[in-house]
Amino acid sequence: MYSVTKGVKKIRTKTALIISAVSIAISGAGGLSLALMGSAHAATPSWKLNPSSIVFTCGGSPYAHSLNTVTENQFTGNFTGTGSYIADPSYTWNAAGNVSGSNVTFQIVYTGNNAGYTLNGVGTIANDGSVSGTVDNNCESFAMPAGTATAFSSPTQVVVTPANTQGWSTADTRPGGAVNFVSDSTAPGNPHVGALQLTTDATTTSKAQYLHAANTPLSSVNELSYSTKQNSAGFTGGDASYQLVTCLGGLVGTTCNGFTTFVFEPYESGTVTPGVWQQWDVAAGQMWSSRTASGGATCNVTAGGGGAPFYTLASLKTACPNAVVEGFGVNIGSNNPSYNVEADLVDFNGTVYNFEPYVVATDKDACKDDGWKTLRAADGSSFKNQGACVSYVASNGKSQH
Repeated sequence: MYSVTKGVKKIRTKTALIISAVSIAISGAGGLSLALMGSAHAATPSWKLNPSSIVFTCGGSPYAHSLNTVTENQFTGNFTGTGSYIADPSYTWNAAGNVSGSNVTFQIVYTGNNAGYTLNGVGTIANDGSVSGTVDNNCESFAMPAGTATAFSSPTQVVVTPANTQGWSTADTRPGGAVNFVSDSTAPGNPHVGALQLTTDATTTSKAQYLHAANTPLSSVNELSYSTKQNSAGFTGGDASYQLVTCLGGLVGTTCNGFTTFVFEPYESGTVTPGVWQQWDVAAGQMWSSRTASGGATCNVTAGGGGAPFYTLASLKTACPNAVVEGFGVNIGSNNPSYNVEADLVDFNGTVYNFEPYVVATDKDACKDDGWKTLRAADGSSFKNQGACVSYVASNGKSQH
């Protein structure tokens, strides 16, 4: 019987996020890291941005552009997108920013003609979903029509703890590799007591992996992202990878037809900054395949071994209509010794997994039916009995008696 714990080779994953679109004939300098390093505990955004037109007013004249794609993390509000200048699509830009409540901030960097030119914008979202505000660098303002932003539905979050792993397993973790839940007050999400830690020792055969079964048609997968923090690694860009265990031709009975694992690695999307939590948009990025495999006439991939050829989620959905994602997760593969990295808020198709070393007691009813045995005080200490747990909640964390 097929299992997501099947061996998955991984070296270093690569990914690029793409964003496009603005044009004003002014040169400038600047680069854009497509990793988003916003506040670790930013307010949950009220609005989701959608592809739309965007008009920049520069020198008193309007310049109409198109925001062609946009992906937003519903927990942090960080977003990336692509677009182009409508009158001349050779002008393209990359954009990254944040939505907090009804406030929007962003940076756009040209990637086509006039590459390197940068615009920084600040705006607000109106009740009808229109967005407007100011921009710099010889421009005055921007405007986007009604419906550009739509209200976020309540996000689906699953809290994963050592006491309740919610279907996650250490899968193909090998000697020298370890998966642990650690306390880290800087971790993203709410709650944010801690995160998942993956480590490898000095041997090249060590490996750390944490996977969850999926059994989801690839054609229905639209949202993939996660957050990472590098504490130490064997090279500057080292970090935990995001993996999709895939049967390219689907499952035939219990047999995986066209087995491979697609691997996304942060350092191919931007700059990995040690000690800082960064969010990565896997759905908009590039992945390499762990194997050469086929799932049908148009569905053929070649092993990348940590590099090209690369595949995107969109291209795989088109080429492999029968593909099934059997599992997803995070990984440090072999040939990556002496890693210490963290991962959190792993998003698979709209369900976000928040890794916590424990859950703080905030509800008296949760203390009942032996719930007190897995709940903790804010400092991580355990309760002696149900009464101590109830007392802690009733006193707002001041008493366990």
